[in-house]
Amino acid sequence: MWRRFYSLNRTLLVSKLPFDVTEQQVGDVFKVLGGLRSVRLVKEKGKFKGYGYVEFESEEQARAAKLQMQGRVIKNLPIRLDLRSEVEQRRNYLDEKKYEVLVVRNLPYEATEDEVMKLFAPLHAIRCGLAKAPITNKCLGYGFVRFLSPKLALKAIKRIKESPLFLKDRRLKVEFAQKKEDGYRYIV
Repeated sequence: MWRRFYSLNRTLLVSKLPFDVTEQQVGDVFKVLGGLRSVRLVKEKGKFKGYGYVEFESEEQARAAKLQMQGRVIKNLPIRLDLRSEVEQRRNYLDEKKYEVLVVRNLPYEATEDEVMKLFAPLHAIRCGLAKAPITNKCLGYGFVRFLSPKLALKAIKRIKESPLFLKDRRLKVEFAQKKEDGYRYIV
């Protein structure tokens, strides 16, 4: 299969796209800025994943598009734009700075800490905390799981990629928590 290699500096990662959007519609939104080279929406097994890439002729055009189009509404959803090179830098930084805490997303709102801990205990988790609404005390759909070491947390992520975890028919999404951005220290 032929793959096109996109320049990281002049390519925008467009996320939070509606699942029924087409490449043509995304291209129409960005072509008014000029310098648009290509649009590619990411699909897996024929299903659109909710994000894609928009490539421009120069880095300056990509940066200008990021500033002008950030939060632009496409089919009633505000999109998010990131320069692909910045996304890669963040990803590389996270590879270097792994912590012993994982953020767990796509939790059911009825989930309890005991249920989540039962899932992660076989993976050597030591503590779990869910983000909860202040009044109803219901889960907000995400939480954090602490492990003894970053190595055990990485091992847990690899095992979950091989065989996904489900809680009440919802597939859990797991990744390393970021110390400052996620604010997990108040929860676990």
